[in-house]
Amino acid sequence: MRIGHASISENGTVRNGRAGDQTNKEVCVREYYDKNWKKILRCTDPKTAKLLAKICENLCDNKHIGYDQNGRNTLHNELKKLDYNYTLLETDCECDCSSFMTVLAECVGIFPEYNQGNAPTTSTMVKAFTDTGKFKAIDFKSKSDLLAGDILVCPGSHTVMVLDDATKLNLARGIDVSSCQGKIDWKKVKEDGISFAVLRSTKKNGSPDEQFEANLKGCIDNRIDFSCYKYSYAVNEDEARVEASTVLKLLNNRKMTIWLDLEDSIQLATIGKDGVNKIAKAFINRIQNAGFDIGIYCNLNWYNNVLDSELKSKYKIWLARYGKNTGILDLSYKPNKGEFVWQYSSRGRVNGIKGDVDLDVM
Repeated sequence: MRIGHASISENGTVRNGRAGDQTNKEVCVREYYDKNWKKILRCTDPKTAKLLAKICENLCDNKHIGYDQNGRNTLHNELKKLDYNYTLLETDCECDCSSFMTVLAECVGIFPEYNQGNAPTTSTMVKAFTDTGKFKAIDFKSKSDLLAGDILVCPGSHTVMVLDDATKLNLARGIDVSSCQGKIDWKKVKEDGISFAVLRSTKKNGSPDEQFEANLKGCIDNRIDFSCYKYSYAVNEDEARVEASTVLKLLNNRKMTIWLDLEDSIQLATIGKDGVNKIAKAFINRIQNAGFDIGIYCNLNWYNNVLDSELKSKYKIWLARYGKNTGILDLSYKPNKGEFVWQYSSRGRVNGIKGDVDLDVM
């Protein structure tokens, strides 16, 4: 679930920043996080709430808006000059977390009261917003109750806006990993909400991924669902069957779903679309004859333009489509091709893993 907020200046401080967003993170969209939220400010009109979330996302993408408490009202001043037509803002300005929420309300025609020209703060905004008659204050209980357009408030500390309905995000979170991620702390991965993992099985030369056994044990020990994948380099059916055999040898009858990873540009250039479909079927037949479940991984372009109708209809599909590839789940990029798993980013961050990791949902 995503939130939008005014976070911190480019200096890592709340004051003395330059106007505008110097880091692309001063005012930004990010994943939801817990911060001892006390109140939810919910717009009484659901359509207006959705519009609030849309405007918040738009302004988070406007790099003219930075964070600085000394200049917290300058965003308001600039938008007021534009009659709150936020799409026209091209002047560098500043806000803080609560003045940003106030400006969002103003952009939909709701005007919380200012105190001597100063926007409400996190300590005063609950009253200021509810006094408009357009918001109600609800005690925060669980993030599962949140709706797009909700404003979360921790008085005296911080405020953010929710960008997605929690009820529409009831998705299992997963990752796919290889030795590129090094040694993984699977206990921390589990604690971070990851419920499934896809593990690289063998490398190009057919030897096992160096971390496969450790990763498999980490999943089993921490009750994380697991499967494995094989990136295919095969350029004929015999090579595809050899690739399948290396995976089966590694697994040694340890049952799990095996994903055939089809994405190699050299493979496609060498044997063409028909050749890719033939090697896929050779690999699949070898795996199925050994009694294993099989699925196909590819990106949206390969799904639309390379896979034949038989492969798309008979087997589970794990589909990659990244959109902005920020590591943040944005359902507007979901392929909706009947995919079993959606890989939505290659730039995710998960506790227990150093550096970027692929993120998936199902």
